[in-house]
Amino acid sequence: MRILVDADACPVDVMLEIRYVTKLDEPFWFTLDKHLCKNEFALKTRDKRGYVIYLNGNPVGVMRYNLFWDNTPFEQPQEMFKIKVLGGQCNVI
Repeated sequence: MRILVDADACPVDVMLEIRYVTKLDEPFWFTLDKHLCKNEFALKTRDKRGYVIYLNGNPVGVMRYNLFWDNTPFEQPQEMFKIKVLGGQCNVI
């Protein structure tokens, strides 16, 4: 995605570009994002869930989105509930 700034609003030529993060962006990414582990970065690049922001061809920022549980560990219970089927009717126990 390229966003061009209105020439009347800005006295200098400015080009803002937002593109999907790639493996080549890893060194820059980790200068800004200290909380993402390397394995999760690989998933962001693979699944296109991260972006690098360029201003006049230079990287200036990053954006990422994730689900809460992407980086928050929790234990998934083996059996959260049981469903009992009686005579074609489901009952949650």
